[in-house]
Amino acid sequence: MSVQTSVDLDPALAVAGMEADNGPKDVVTMTSLELIPYGNFVCRDEQLTSSDRACRLPNQATDITDNIAQMGIARAAFDVESQNDGLVPNYPSQSLVSVASSGRYWVKVDGAVSTGSAVFVRFQNKPTIITITYDADFDAGDNIIITVNGVAVTTAYNTSNAQTFTDIDTNLTAAFGGILQDVAVDAGANTVTVTSVLNTAITVTSNEPASSTAPPTVVTTQAGTPTTDRGLFRSDDDTATAAQWSEARWASDAVAGGYAILDIQQ
Repeated sequence: MSVQTSVDLDPALAVAGMEADNGPKDVVTMTSLELIPYGNFVCRDEQLTSSDRACRLPNQATDITDNIAQMGIARAAFDVESQNDGLVPNYPSQSLVSVASSGRYWVKVDGAVSTGSAVFVRFQNKPTIITITYDADFDAGDNIIITVNGVAVTTAYNTSNAQTFTDIDTNLTAAFGGILQDVAVDAGANTVTVTSVLNTAITVTSNEPASSTAPPTVVTTQAGTPTTDRGLFRSDDDTATAAQWSEARWASDAVAGGYAILDIQQ
């Protein structure tokens, strides 16, 4: 028999989707068309054929801005056990979802928010984008080794700097087509930029070619966000991947990754 030997003196402030007070609220029951984390924004599905009681996470701006599509947030259901181990508490696909269309609820934010500011909802997840910059043109004898998720691909210098970058593009695309949706090279700037497919984590490194005087810089220019981040909240459009929900306002402050009180006023 296990025995509790410690107590957390700094528990989480809230649970996503938890009621923030005992004030008035409107709640309806919907059926999920996909896994929906507690506290995420949900909308009606536009492909309905027989029922208006199906809901999903948003995947376009109008799911959030259109008065017919928008619904509310998935309330935390403490009596429903998550059927997806290792994931955040959620409603599995094809399950009944308790959706709050008004009231005050705790939600998790993926960007800092402040009391009274506008509410934005993410509708599009983002790939990871990583750029490698070399400090000099490639030259005869160079072997450029680029490693993606632990797998190394070597490209030998071929005729010119421009042709070598073209070969790098070809080799990376051939080797990592399953995890990279795009490889872009710029021989003028001596850069290689890779973009992951959605919902795929990537790490990228490169060696220092003999013609270089310093190791290449490797910079993540955009951090990826997973599919389950659709429906999370913030206070800006995050490069057009989130849209404003005009029927809600922030009733408390929070840092990115924290919890804030969302006041839904539909």
